[in-house]
Amino acid sequence: MRLDTLAEWLAPGYTPAVDLPPSQDTVASPQGKKPRGGRRTGTSWPIDRRHRMMAVQRLARRWVEPMNVAEIWQPHPLARGQEAPR
Repeated sequence: MRLDTLAEWLAPGYTPAVDLPPSQDTVASPQGKKPRGGRRTGTSWPIDRRHRMMAVQRLARRWVEPMNVAEIWQPHPLARGQEAPR
């Protein structure tokens, strides 16, 4: 199953992801950064595509490594229109 399909299935109401423009906060100084890590129980499911894919990737890694109930396959480079390695 593709991760973007799984992300939409896990979203409340099966809402599709949206592409949000990059925020101006990403250019902020290191002193203005939010702390990283911590518990995520109080956060909602992300609506933007980038953060939603990161959340699903984190779940999928847990299914692959400790639980061994899934496999992660990378798409072949030629399927994306790239040149074959030489």
